[in-house]
Amino acid sequence: MSIRRHRNARAALLPPLARLVRLAPVPLLLAGRRQIGWLLGRAPGAHRRVRTAMAAALGPDGYTPAHVDAYFRHLADLLVFSLAAFRSGIHSVGLERYWTDPAAPMRPYHRALEQGRGALMVGPHLIGHELVTGGSTAELPVTVLVRRSSEPAYEALKMRWYAALGVEVVHRPQRGTDDHGLAEMAAAMRALRKNRVLALTPDLIRRPGTGVPVRLFGRRVELPAGAFFLAVRVRAPLLCSFFWEENGRYRGRTESVEIVASGDRDRDVALVAQEWTTRFERFVRAHPDMWLFWLDKRWRRWLATSAGVGADVP
Repeated sequence: MSIRRHRNARAALLPPLARLVRLAPVPLLLAGRRQIGWLLGRAPGAHRRVRTAMAAALGPDGYTPAHVDAYFRHLADLLVFSLAAFRSGIHSVGLERYWTDPAAPMRPYHRALEQGRGALMVGPHLIGHELVTGGSTAELPVTVLVRRSSEPAYEALKMRWYAALGVEVVHRPQRGTDDHGLAEMAAAMRALRKNRVLALTPDLIRRPGTGVPVRLFGRRVELPAGAFFLAVRVRAPLLCSFFWEENGRYRGRTESVEIVASGDRDRDVALVAQEWTTRFERFVRAHPDMWLFWLDKRWRRWLATSAGVGADVP
């Protein structure tokens, strides 16, 4: 999703959320999560769009109607949990009771930070990924790179959201500046040199020639190279974090991606990118209800127009 579209989606969502926070009792919303999910799934065209996108990516046998229903149930969890965190802070609302062993996915990060080179928390846009990142700040020093908004009111809401999550915010340089790419990479490297966890989400489509090519869902697509370049350049441990619902509660896991230096940096970046993408696809095939972007216009357009349907992943 483009930065512009991503920003506008947030800009449209955060102000009404802020108003709802002041009006709606959070315990009532928490109790009504399933009903909210049912209502979200009845939005005109929503079910059809998710089914079509899942079928294009996974094949007609790669998902079930239960996965589609669960997708909207998770969206309701995202809405309600976000309201609770926005009002009281991520560590003050007891969201850990909706998790099974929430400390388990954090242990690999503690081990990675012992190396003193920081760590890369590289996960896809799963439903609630920012909440999970915020939840980890009780144990981990987490930094996120955020572009500053030109709209003061929206910028203030955005900073309030990140403060509620407990993450350190480093503002990205504005697009269009001569040194935009170098300055952004320098900001990321500073966070790693402070031995912090840098959270990145590379499942964003890039224009041809501007990203790193990978195979995803049997197709060729380009993703942002930043996370994978940092892993190769700085030798910071790259960790993949995933989570899913199991028996009414969420459970997570963290996997480490081995970085092998061959001396050919472009090749090494491409190999790391493909390894992460393969793990991402394998997770989506196992838990299709967890990926947020089934309703994203750019991903749906790409799935509808690119060649290859439902290819297997080793």
